[in-house]
Amino acid sequence: MAEPTRITREMIETYVKRGLWDERSIVDILRQNAEERPLHEAVVDSNRRLTWKELDEVTERVAAELVRLGIERDQAVVAQLPAQVESLVLLLSCHKAGIICCFAPLTFRHSEMKHVVGTIGASQGDSLGSAPSALFLRGGG
Repeated sequence: MAEPTRITREMIETYVKRGLWDERSIVDILRQNAEERPLHEAVVDSNRRLTWKELDEVTERVAAELVRLGIERDQAVVAQLPAQVESLVLLLSCHKAGIICCFAPLTFRHSEMKHVVGTIGASQGDSLGSAPSALFLRGGG
């Protein structure tokens, strides 16, 4: 499997100098908001609402669980989830754990998902017993 391409320090400095980025990561911004406005809503969908504090806390728990399941930094999680709170929770949790989060459309069937999982060099399936290089998550309607 090819090594993930990382953004270099030079690229970061260029984007910061142009005013396109600052030095904070999405996790830094989440934690700052959880500290400064813990009870303000952070994310809302038709079924669920989370405050910044709740979002920070749940993503800490999910990140720890992904690591406990044997998924290591720079490994992949492939998920088929609807555009709801859970998708953002998974994405932020993966960022916290250093895991690569890959979303696939809900319309993808088994054969298409097999291709996606294979393309990123991951193990197929839901089983975590052998600590695969990817966890395949499926949810939604």
